[in-house]
Amino acid sequence: MGIIKLQISGECRELSLKNEYDLRFLQKLFPPGVVLMGCLTCRHGNVEPGGEINDFIYCLKGCVPKNKSDVVKAIQSGQVETHALMDWCSEYQTIDANHYVYNEVQKDFFPDLSDIEV
Repeated sequence: MGIIKLQISGECRELSLKNEYDLRFLQKLFPPGVVLMGCLTCRHGNVEPGGEINDFIYCLKGCVPKNKSDVVKAIQSGQVETHALMDWCSEYQTIDANHYVYNEVQKDFFPDLSDIEV
């Protein structure tokens, strides 16, 4: 993903954006209501259950998973796309409480959804 420079409390800092954890840290710097938009924060974006956090995410657009098992089956089918965490498309939809997403970002990006089980 790269490196970005931020001014925090008047001090210039570099932030390396390598994975989901870096993006979650960056999100915490924003005021409430400001959310990074990309595959990582999209309703269709699911990480691999039990897998490592990488710079990609599975797009389950067209699937409606109800639980982790459905996400695993969709990924194993090989019929889902992978994208960089901060890719974006015109079918972006915000994560909400009415749709299952295997993606823990909701805890940092969408605090109102922090009690949802992934």
